[in-house]
Amino acid sequence: MRGPRRQRFDANGMLWVAEFSDGAIARIDTARWDVRICKLPVAAAGEIPAPYALAVHPVTQDIWINDTMLDVAWRFIPAEEAFVTYPLPLTPTYTRDFTFTDKGWACTANNPIPAASLEGGVP
Repeated sequence: MRGPRRQRFDANGMLWVAEFSDGAIARIDTARWDVRICKLPVAAAGEIPAPYALAVHPVTQDIWINDTMLDVAWRFIPAEEAFVTYPLPLTPTYTRDFTFTDKGWACTANNPIPAASLEGGVP
């Protein structure tokens, strides 16, 4: 994998890695060193996903992935090997990480760089 970024373990001990340079996520079974690569979906030809961080939902064990280029977030459902895409409300959002509230909501922080590119032109 090229450009690995944030890594997190799920409840079953699988290591999940965001592959920033490959537009994918990897699931690594550290007991057997089996690796499963899942390419992130794209909506248009020429899009290049850039997953920076991922997090494992503590209850559902779904994998939440941010993107620093496409202004979307994804939820990967491991049991189905399916992605759900969530367009973010601002462009460019440049999300940085995920966390989860006590109610189970997935939340992400953002850092719009450069600030002048943010909708409205102000940070």
